Amino acid sequence: MTLRPTLLMTALLIAPAARAQTGPLTLTPLLDARLRWEDVDATTRTAHAETLRLRAGAQVAHAASHLTLLAEGTGTLPFGSAHSAFSYAAPSSQYRPQRATIADGAALGLNRLQLRYATAPLTLTLGRQRIALDDQRFVGNAPWRQNEQTFDAARLQLSRGALRLDATQAIGQITVNGSAGAPRDRLAGRFTFLNGGLATGGASLKGFAYLLAYAPTSFLDQPGARSQLDSSQTWGLRATATVARGGVRLALNGSVARQSAYGGNPNPYAATYTALEGAVSIADHTATLSREVLGADARAGAAFQTPLASLHKFNGWADVFLTTPTQGLRDTTVGLTGPWPGVKRVTYAVAHHWFGADVGGARHGREIDASLGLTTGRIAWLAKLARYEAQAFGVDVRKLWVQAEIVF
Repeated sequence: MTLRPTLLMTALLIAPAARAQTGPLTLTPLLDARLRWEDVDATTRTAHAETLRLRAGAQVAHAASHLTLLAEGTGTLPFGSAHSAFSYAAPSSQYRPQRATIADGAALGLNRLQLRYATAPLTLTLGRQRIALDDQRFVGNAPWRQNEQTFDAARLQLSRGALRLDATQAIGQITVNGSAGAPRDRLAGRFTFLNGGLATGGASLKGFAYLLAYAPTSFLDQPGARSQLDSSQTWGLRATATVARGGVRLALNGSVARQSAYGGNPNPYAATYTALEGAVSIADHTATLSREVLGADARAGAAFQTPLASLHKFNGWADVFLTTPTQGLRDTTVGLTGPWPGVKRVTYAVAHHWFGADVGGARHGREIDASLGLTTGRIAWLAKLARYEAQAFGVDVRKLWVQAEIVF
């Protein structure tokens, strides 16, 4: 699928950037564009891609009825063919197995189409929508990829005093593979997200349940869109706390969960998840130390998986561990973020990961990630580096990115 660059640039030039009042209705245009260069060296395969992503749409709000209608389309245009847009054998010319994967293929489609009713305590959303829960470890919109992950769902959010409740029933997952990524572009099933608890002051305690039952066929009745081995039920708890004293801020968060087979999964496995992170902030600089363990069930040959997560955010930017190895994964990370000293509008982030197996204790490898961000007017610039050094898992991987994003 191809898009004309002139059409994308014309849309950027003619779209209004301010809200317009139309009687009792409020019309808000939605427009953002992101241009990215990515280069990958995965030892035996290389790739580079230059891609332009455009999202455009509008939101119409009626204050008296508390209703909002939002419609948004999305298009991604790659320049050149020096990468594989898919890590699986898709029936598309964008699948190039001799090249490393850069999962930003050409695409054109409907990103969001939703109707929302919102008051102070209650929000109801129906339709194709963006869902990002907590830190997005279990359910997210995968914002790093050019093609966003969204859901066809009905969602209820309730806030009453210290009580928080978030409940979603979805029938479809619109993946980052884009409109040319059949059969994994749109995955059918029954997906239930339950998340709720108490939040007061600088602390919160939540329970959650994520029930994923993938259908044996896709929306288009194509077989094998996703294996039912990916169907699972995850139950857990998440706690957060923040304390500030004399210019120093301490933040702690932790999660524990248990995952097992669900929804037609023929493999009766069970695995645990634990995560603990501490962060200390002084003068806008934040140092973090975290430990995350995605457990494994050695007898069943399966490990804890999070197929709906914003995966690029976790376990290193090199994306070596998008799928948890069957031996499980332990990730110990130290990081530092903040404003670049003495330079306005420039931020930095660095992190070091040590990866190992949960079962057997093998040292998988280590990774260094670093980024610089710069804001000039409406444009956000970003340069990123990820370097994974393999020990007992995978191959050495080096990735570079440079991108510019503008949001109206």
